Amino acid sequence: MTVLLSQARELVPLGLMLLLFPLIFTNLINQVDIEAYVDGGGPSGQAGAIRWGIATGLRSFVDVDMVEKMRLAGLLTRDYRRRERKKPGQAGARKKFTWKKR
Repeated sequence: MTVLLSQARELVPLGLMLLLFPLIFTNLINQVDIEAYVDGGGPSGQAGAIRWGIATGLRSFVDVDMVEKMRLAGLLTRDYRRRERKKPGQAGARKKFTWKKR
């Protein structure tokens, strides 16, 4: 899916502020054009992925002090949580099969 900031208002209404936060934080809101491609996940996860990508891309446009402020604000921290795999002998990742005594 291609997301332009002009289209982001319709696609991610609740995540628009989440998308724009790196640009507002670095005062580059009207100085850069953003085009992002996302695949998979839900609207909130896609908005978070775009936010992290924007913040990572803006590192080359700001000075070292601003990069440190971005890191402290949590803009450069990646969310490494992934789906846990299903284990053999179980119904799911954590769920067990129903235990029957007899």
